[in-house]
Amino acid sequence: MADAEKNIVEFLDGDQIKLGIVLKQTASRTLVTDQHGKQHSLNSRQIIINHDRNVATSDFPEYSRAYLDSVQAVSDEIDTELLWESIEPKGLELKPDKAAEIYFGNTDIISRSAIFRAAILDSLRFKRKGIHISVRSDEQVDEQLHVQKKKAEKEDLSKDFVTWGDSIFEAGEEIPSGWKPEFLPLLNSLEQAISNPEYELDPWLRKLIQHHSGPFRSRSETIVRLLVAGGRLPEGSDPFILESGLPLEFSEAAEAEADSLKAFEPISTTQSPVKGLSFSIDDEDTREIDDAISIREEGENYLIGIHISDASAFIAVDSMLDLDASRKNTSIYLPHRQFRMFPPRLSCDLMSLKQGVTRPAVSCNILVSEEGEILEWNFTRSHLEVTENLSYTLADSLLDSKSSSGEKPEMSKSLRFLNLFAGELLKKRISNNAVVINRPELKITVKDEDIELSIINSDSPSRRIVSELMILYNRLAASLAAENTLPFIYRSQKQPEGEIPELPETGYDNFAAFKLFSMMEPGVLSLAPDKHFGLGIDCYAQVTSPIRRYSDLLNQRQLASIITGNPPRYSAESLTDSLGGIESTERAVRKLERKMNRLFILRYMMQEKRTEHELVVLQNAKNGYLVETVAEATRGILQVQEEPLPGSILKGRISKIDPESDILIFTA
Repeated sequence: MADAEKNIVEFLDGDQIKLGIVLKQTASRTLVTDQHGKQHSLNSRQIIINHDRNVATSDFPEYSRAYLDSVQAVSDEIDTELLWESIEPKGLELKPDKAAEIYFGNTDIISRSAIFRAAILDSLRFKRKGIHISVRSDEQVDEQLHVQKKKAEKEDLSKDFVTWGDSIFEAGEEIPSGWKPEFLPLLNSLEQAISNPEYELDPWLRKLIQHHSGPFRSRSETIVRLLVAGGRLPEGSDPFILESGLPLEFSEAAEAEADSLKAFEPISTTQSPVKGLSFSIDDEDTREIDDAISIREEGENYLIGIHISDASAFIAVDSMLDLDASRKNTSIYLPHRQFRMFPPRLSCDLMSLKQGVTRPAVSCNILVSEEGEILEWNFTRSHLEVTENLSYTLADSLLDSKSSSGEKPEMSKSLRFLNLFAGELLKKRISNNAVVINRPELKITVKDEDIELSIINSDSPSRRIVSELMILYNRLAASLAAENTLPFIYRSQKQPEGEIPELPETGYDNFAAFKLFSMMEPGVLSLAPDKHFGLGIDCYAQVTSPIRRYSDLLNQRQLASIITGNPPRYSAESLTDSLGGIESTERAVRKLERKMNRLFILRYMMQEKRTEHELVVLQNAKNGYLVETVAEATRGILQVQEEPLPGSILKGRISKIDPESDILIFTA
């Protein structure tokens, strides 16, 4: 037993050959320590060579070094091709001693170890099978040669693709040469990877993508640039839309149908003209103008018209444009580009309420007293020529104008009354427990890699006018539909459980808003009218954006049918069938818009390199505390030694920011 315990063996540890000194041996197991001092419990199928030589434990390290050097020297000189040719018949499984006898004519331990090591390194002619050497047949060697040739070709192709890929990102706007048809399978892999983040790319291809990605170029952007250069995607393809899987292209049939449509011509029997001053209020760069306002005096009262572009006058049910829109369900607005639900010829021209041209509308006409009380209202199909397209900036400027002799005195006077009316509408909603959160609205402008961020006052007078009038239109349309049991897509929201945090009347309280958002129930689409908690309205639907939301177009068609005394265009069953697709698309679009806004905000913060940020502490979080920047209302993680109080405001600096990985970490 003492001799066995100090015997030397060579054994397999996975695919590695190691040398070990035997510590203990039983009938089924052998306990050894390898040349690095690690213990192993071996079975007989792991032991390749038994040295039958006793070595003192203290001498084992020196013995190992000398022995392995000798084996390596002999192994380096072995001609494995000659060994393979010497073995007949092929296909045998040889023990190391038999292989050593064939090649060397002896079976000493160095020869056995060297021949085993050399043979298993020659995967063309040999294969390890346990502790035996499997000799490949002529056919197997030919097959291995073919495999090795293909592997070498793949490696060469990989190198060529990397060279081509590198040159694309170094070439700027030019697409460099070096393209090969053999790249197509690699581009196929990239196409699958763009829509499936879990798709496993070859390691070298993944490394290429990682090398050219970074804070200002995401993985998706890198892949799409390669696919565009390779002709697999058209120029201008958007990586974020492709990644989301949302439909974005117009079908050729829908484009052709849009091109064939003519400008609107009024039909006097079904569409009444809008009289008096009319205007829209939007951002300066808005092209899809789907709402306008008119106002004129009626004795001691005012007749206010809220006019929504009549998309149903252009989009026939089940037309190619209609089918395209039902597939998209909504326009998509991202910081770097927009994807419209209808082709620009319609959304930005024929259906857009541009000044100086006649456009069809579905109008809500409201008689309002001087005090801002609604006296009566109705809906009509109409046509109007908008007097002027105002920007929010200009509208606010006109509201500030106190003099009747200032710029656009009639417009100023009208806006001031509308501001009074909007204030009354807001008061009534607040009295019905509406939640008013004056959260700053961020406008992100992207030009190439330059990002501009501006903060919009969402509570400015002109924005409040538009917001309150659109809410009113939607409320009255929902009320009309409910009274007439018209199948309609309603939006509701349940009241959250618990005490509602108190919000400031002016300004934005990050912490109070966070607590409220954490409590709020999501909005729900259904065919049953119900209370909308957040808006403080008993019955609500959306009808005011038929150019941009398909559900609004469906509701507009239903509303138009009741106005004209025709049967409803849709049954309850058909609207129910549409709800699932509408809700799932809306969720996907909201997720995409949130993701893109945050990506570009983080890129902006990285580009800005501000040294200090004002932070509001929201709650405990993994690895720190969840905070929100006061300026951008953007959340990150704060890492500090002392625990801050939720709701407290402190200064912090960015310690780590990675837009692509959605990482924003602050330290105090």
